[in-house]
Amino acid sequence: MMGTFTPDLSWLKEFQRLFGAKVDLVLEPRSSDPEAPHFDYGDYFPDPRILILQDDTAGCEGWTTELASVLGNAEWDACLVNLVAIPPRSLHSSIQGKRIVDGAAFLAEALTRTPKGKFIIALSPVAILLSEQAAPFRAWLAKAHRVAAIVYMGPPVAELLGAHPRFGLALIVIRSGTAEDDEQLVLRLVNLGESSRSAWAGIVSDVAKRGGGEVGPSVVLRSPRLDERPWTYERFSKLFQARREDAGQLGTLRPLSDFGVLKIGLHRTIEPQRFTQRDESGGAPPGSVVCFGGRSIGKGGVLLSPTSGVIAEGLSKDEMLQPGDTLLRSIVDLRANGPLTLAATVTEDLMPATFDRSCIRIRWRPNLRSDVRELLDRLMGPQVGMLSS
Repeated sequence: MMGTFTPDLSWLKEFQRLFGAKVDLVLEPRSSDPEAPHFDYGDYFPDPRILILQDDTAGCEGWTTELASVLGNAEWDACLVNLVAIPPRSLHSSIQGKRIVDGAAFLAEALTRTPKGKFIIALSPVAILLSEQAAPFRAWLAKAHRVAAIVYMGPPVAELLGAHPRFGLALIVIRSGTAEDDEQLVLRLVNLGESSRSAWAGIVSDVAKRGGGEVGPSVVLRSPRLDERPWTYERFSKLFQARREDAGQLGTLRPLSDFGVLKIGLHRTIEPQRFTQRDESGGAPPGSVVCFGGRSIGKGGVLLSPTSGVIAEGLSKDEMLQPGDTLLRSIVDLRANGPLTLAATVTEDLMPATFDRSCIRIRWRPNLRSDVRELLDRLMGPQVGMLSS
């Protein structure tokens, strides 16, 4: 996302009936990068309070102190927190001794500093509800606070943001603190899926006033049972019961780390002195090796040029690529049109080479069966390209 890109979020007002109170505070944690997107909240919401995030190496003290100051010095009943602009792996925190990162870290710290009974409305990448990495956060959230509503957003919302249709978002309404002894907990789930914007008002109105049951693309659960497992809409919908039973025959989900060792690449911001310009032929200058990034994985599996060179001296063996490694994009341009090639396999003719942190390297375990490897490559599609010269 570059320059003056300004995603529109004014449409969030159409979900006000699920918010519990009128939003009177907006928080936007964001990168210090001047080319990061600037969100437009329209006239309905107050101007956002911007929290500039520093690099993860500075720890969490700086941004948590500023967050506590903002939440403590403002009179508010409902706070909209935009987690979309948080750069990957830029934040960390812990809950109950377990590390959490990025949106989950920010949301946990915000809730910890929120008086009981107030509402936090989080606009977040849907991974916070689904990923193994966010499981400790979900377990804590289910026990320590009250989740009042979740809206699962589909391609029409991605289009409003100028994002790729595969970019999943969720709107999570949370009431701070545990329930009172006589309080009946109710969770409202909305699956917008392919629903057009013109249908949203009717869907939201219906689910907001309904006391229970499943109607159309919405479910109202009384005394919901939430835990660390993925909070998918299908998990709680009776309409998907048959599909869940079929999926159960396949066994339980397993993290990708069971099949390979994952590693983040070199950090350009922290170690800029290690990176070099490419020579006139597009290769690495003497004393350097080529460095691949997410932009090296082109559409349709076509390899683009290496992003730079890296000084070879000081590179550890673990920072080098090997034939058979898979590079997976860690950052996806939200404005991309059409199918994306998300992963590529490193081949012998590229050696020696390294990679930057816009990629995640997967080094498959030696005992991984070839048919399982092939299946995993296909799942990281829609099309897996081959890195070659």
